[in-house]
Amino acid sequence: GSASTVGFDLGEVRSTIQEIGALKGPSIEFDGEQIHLPAASGNTAPLDVWFVSYEPKIISVPVKRGENTGATLPHASVVRNLVHLGVWNGTKMTVQLPNTDHALRTAILLQQPNGGPIISAQSAE
Repeated sequence: GSASTVGFDLGEVRSTIQEIGALKGPSIEFDGEQIHLPAASGNTAPLDVWFVSYEPKIISVPVKRGENTGATLPHASVVRNLVHLGVWNGTKMTVQLPNTDHALRTAILLQQPNGGPIISAQSAE
């Protein structure tokens, strides 16, 4: 939420992450089929808690319309499932994770409401 970069340029993404530093949001701990969010040390604005399941491999997608008609383009980390798990308001919280296809990877996002910046993210892997 504090910088943008070209997503397909891995070198640029890594460089941007190093320049900005680690996310300063709350830690997210995976524990089997649950996640745990700690209590905040001070007042915190509510954050949406999102469960994401995504493809771990590159998927080739044929383009049927537009300027790339006829081309086949690679897509990475294609999201297959996005579930709102609730709102974290700064108090200690444990949330049961939904069932998902075991071939997919999963992640948790803490995001400011209404599509605001992502404050913290953690993959299960």
